[in-house]
Amino acid sequence: MLSFLRHRSGPPSGAKLSRYILLSLILLLALYYRVRRLGDDPFFHDQAATSLGAMQVARGERPLLGPMPLSFSNTLRDPPLPSYIYALPYAVSGDPRVARIFTAAWNLLPLVFAHNIARRYFGHRAGFLAALLYAVHPTAVIASRFVWNPNLAAPFVMLYLYTGLRGYYEGSRLAQTLHLPFLSLGIICHPAVALLAPLTPGLWWWRHRHTLNNSATRPSINKPAGFGILIAILIISPWIVGNLHLATAAPEPSAITIIPGMEQLHPPSIEPILHVVAGKGCAKHHCPMLSGDRPRLYLTHLLPIVTLASTIWILCLGVSRRAILPPMLIATALLLPPTLASLLGPVWYHYIWPLLGTAPLLQAASISTPRDISPPHSTRAPVQSTVSRTHNLIRWPLLAVILAILFGHLRFATLYDPREGLPSLKQNIAAIEYALNVANESRTDLLLQDYRPPDQLRCVGCSGWEALPSLLGYNLRVLPADSGIPIPNAGAYLMRAADHPGELHNTLGKPQTLTTWLHLLHIPPAQDLPLDIGSVSTYKFDNGAEVVGLIGSPPTELPATGSPWKAALVWKSGGAPHADYKFFAHLVDGEGVKYAQADPLALPSRYWRHGETVVSSLDFHLPDNLPNSVPLYLRFGMYDNDTLVPIIDKDGHPTADHGLIQLKGSRQPVLILDDTLSLDEFALVAEQPQGEPLRISTTWAFSDLSSDAYHTTWILANSDGKVVFTDRTNLVLRNSRAFSAATTFVRQIYQLRIPTEIPPGQYQLTLNIGTAPGSASTGQLTQKVNITPRNRSYDAPSPTNHLSEQFGSVFQLNGYDFHHNSSTLSLQLYWHALTQPPVDYTFFVHVWHQGEIVAQVDSMPASGSYPTSWWTKGEYYAQPVNISTSALAPGEYSITLGWYQSVNGARLPVTTPLRAHKEAEWITLNTFLLD
Repeated sequence: MLSFLRHRSGPPSGAKLSRYILLSLILLLALYYRVRRLGDDPFFHDQAATSLGAMQVARGERPLLGPMPLSFSNTLRDPPLPSYIYALPYAVSGDPRVARIFTAAWNLLPLVFAHNIARRYFGHRAGFLAALLYAVHPTAVIASRFVWNPNLAAPFVMLYLYTGLRGYYEGSRLAQTLHLPFLSLGIICHPAVALLAPLTPGLWWWRHRHTLNNSATRPSINKPAGFGILIAILIISPWIVGNLHLATAAPEPSAITIIPGMEQLHPPSIEPILHVVAGKGCAKHHCPMLSGDRPRLYLTHLLPIVTLASTIWILCLGVSRRAILPPMLIATALLLPPTLASLLGPVWYHYIWPLLGTAPLLQAASISTPRDISPPHSTRAPVQSTVSRTHNLIRWPLLAVILAILFGHLRFATLYDPREGLPSLKQNIAAIEYALNVANESRTDLLLQDYRPPDQLRCVGCSGWEALPSLLGYNLRVLPADSGIPIPNAGAYLMRAADHPGELHNTLGKPQTLTTWLHLLHIPPAQDLPLDIGSVSTYKFDNGAEVVGLIGSPPTELPATGSPWKAALVWKSGGAPHADYKFFAHLVDGEGVKYAQADPLALPSRYWRHGETVVSSLDFHLPDNLPNSVPLYLRFGMYDNDTLVPIIDKDGHPTADHGLIQLKGSRQPVLILDDTLSLDEFALVAEQPQGEPLRISTTWAFSDLSSDAYHTTWILANSDGKVVFTDRTNLVLRNSRAFSAATTFVRQIYQLRIPTEIPPGQYQLTLNIGTAPGSASTGQLTQKVNITPRNRSYDAPSPTNHLSEQFGSVFQLNGYDFHHNSSTLSLQLYWHALTQPPVDYTFFVHVWHQGEIVAQVDSMPASGSYPTSWWTKGEYYAQPVNISTSALAPGEYSITLGWYQSVNGARLPVTTPLRAHKEAEWITLNTFLLD
C-alpha cells in the first residue's frame, strides 16, 4: 500500500546495502540515546494520565475520548488515539519503562520518513544528514523518552508532508488519498497538529493550477482527495462525537471555547519554533521536558540562524531549478504552525516540537549537490554557472557549522542526565516497593496521597507517581490531595510528597524520607490517635459519618489574629455512600459571625470503610479582626453538590444541618481547679422574678476527667447569710467516645429549682466544687442575684359559676365564667394552687357533640409564659379560654376540662370528694345550644 515510499530509481544492490547499513547505524544511535537510562526520566502527571488511559484500552474498554481535558477547556477531552497506541506496550506489561521503549521505537519512524523525504528531493547525502541531525537533536531525543500523547504525532507529521509531495507534486493518487488521513491521525494524537492543515489547500491549488489545461487530469485530483477527506472525517469523528456529547451535557455550553485564543489574537511570532530548533524547549512556558539542569549546548544560538539561512538558500535554488514546491512546503510546515500558535496564544506552544523534523530537512538540503535539486520526472533545468558556484561556496561553510553543532548535540546526548534534578521513574517505583514491604511486614495498609500545586505543569517529585501502583497491579487506596486520611484500627503507612501542605505529620511524628521528594509516615492505630480538641457528644450525619473532635497543628495551638491556623477534623466513616462528600468548616464566634472557612474533601466514596477513623485537614487563613477575648467555635457540616447532609439523632431523625465544637474560651477562665478542669464561662442573670428557676450558663474546659471525679454544690443564701436553697450533683461532662481529647469544651445550662415563694431581695449564690461529698472545696465561685417580686393573687375570686373541683392534690377549680355566641365560646377559669406544683402541667378544654370532640384548646397557663412549676402554694390564677365555634353545626354541646403533664402526657385525676366518678380524668363544666 505504501509503495510510494520507495525511491523512484534504486541504486545498485551494493550501494543500496551500504546505505541501508548507514541508515541502520543512525537508527541504532537514535535508539540508544532514546532508551539510555530510560528509568531515570521523571514520571509526571500527563504521563500517568496517558498510561492509565492506555491501561483502560488494554483491559478491553473502547473510549471515544482521551483521559485528560484539553489544555484550554475543563469540559472537552483530549483525543483517544494515544490510548489505543499505548495499549500495545501496556498489554505486555504495566511497567512504564516498557511503554518508554515503545515510544523510543515509535519515534524512529519519523527519522526514516525524514530520510526518505530528504533523499528523494535533495539527494542521498541530504537524506543521511537529515536523519542524523534528527536522531541526536536534544528536543527530539528527550521528547522521545517518555509516555505522552504529543510524542506519537511526529511520524504522522512526516507522512503528511511526504504524501503531500508525492500526491500533489508528483501526482500519486494513493498519496493524495492518504494525505489527509495522516493529518487526522496526527490531530487525534494531539489537536495542535491541526495547525498544519492550511498546507493542504495550498498543495491542492498547486496541483490544480498545473492541470488547468488538462480537463482529463482534474478528476484524478478531486476523486482521491475527496476520498481522503471522507476517510479523515471517519477517523476524527468518534472524538468529535464524544466531545459534542460532553459539550451538550456541560452546565454552560456557551462557555466552551472551540479554538482558544480566537477571542484575543496575539502578534505573530516565530519565537516558539526558534526555541525548539535550538533545543531550548518551548518559548514562554517550560515544556514538560527540558526543564531541569542540562549540559551546555554549544553553538545552540547558531542553529536557528543556520536553519533560516538554509531555508532562504534552498528556496532560491528551488526557484532557479524550477523545483520550488518541496523546500517551500517544508519551510511552510516549519514556520506556519508556530506563527499560528503565537497568534492563538501560549496554550499551543508546548506541542510544536513534533514539527521538529522539518528543520533537519532544511538544514540537510543546504548541503545537497546542484544535480540533486530538480523537479521529479522532468527534464533538468539549465544550471547557471553562477548559481552552481555560489552554492558550492555556501554549502561547505554551512556543512562545517552543522557538523560542529552536530558534535555538540552528540556531546549533549552523551552527558545528559535524564533525571534533570527531579525524581526518576526508577526511584518512584523503588520507593513504592519499599513502602509496600514496610507495610506488609507490619501487617498494615499502605495509603498514597497525591499533591499537585495549582498552576504548575509538574510538581517537584509527586504528581504522577501515585498512578504507578495501578499500572503495576498494586491495589492501594490513592487519595486526592485534599482528601481525608483514613486511619485503620491496625494503623497504616502514608506515602506522599514531601512538600504536601497537610500538617498531619506534626501529630504523627517525624516522617521517613524515601527520596528527596517523598515521605513515608507511620499512622498509629485509631485508638492511639490523640485529640487536641474534643466534642462532648458525637455528631452523626445521615450518610453514616460521625465527627468526634479536632487535632490542632501543632498540638495545643489555638487560632490567633492574622495568622494561619491548621487543624484536622477527626471523624468516622459510615456505610457505603452514594456520592463524594465535602465538609464545610467555619470559624465563628458565639454570635455566629464567620471569620474563616475551609472545604476539604471528606474521603472518596469508593474508599469508605464502615467505622474507620478518618482525619480531614483544615487550613484556615485568619483575618486581622479575629477576636482574641471571646470564645471561638468550629461550625461544620457535610454536603454533596450543595445539598446539606442532616445531622441525625439516635433514632435517625434529622436534628440540624451543622454541628459545633468550641475551640477556645475567654481570655482568662473564671475558675481554674487544676490541670485537667477549669470553669471557662459563668453567666447568671442579675435580676430574676419570683417563681422561675435560677438559670446559670456555664462552659467547662476539661481533659482526662472521669465522669464522677467532681461534685458541685450550689448554695443560695439571703442577705443575712441564711441558706434558703442547696443542691448537690455530680459534675458529668464526658460522653462515651473512642478517643480522649487534650481539651474539651462543654457548655452546660443549670436550672436551680429554688423555692417559688422565696422572698424578694438580694441573695448570694455560691458554687463549691469538690472531689467527693463532704471533702474540702477544690474551687469556689460566688455571685449576687436579685430576686424581684411577682404580681400574684392570694384573694379568692367570685366566679359566676361556683365549683369546688380538685385535681390530684395540686389544683382546685373554684369556678368559671361562661359566655358564647354564634362564633365564639369564652371561658374564664379560676384556679387555686393547693401546693407548689412540682412539674409543668397543661390544661385541656374539649367541646363535645354526639360523643365526639369537635373543638379543643390545650395550653399551659398564660400561653406557656407562666408554667405551673412557677406557682406557689395558695396562689389564685384566672385563665381566659376562647374557642371558635363558627364552623360548628347547630345542636347541643358539652364542655369538659382536665390537666396532664407536659413531659409524658399523664393526666391528673379528678379527686373531688363525694363525686360519683372519683378517678375521672376530666370534669364536665357546662352544656349549651348553638342555633
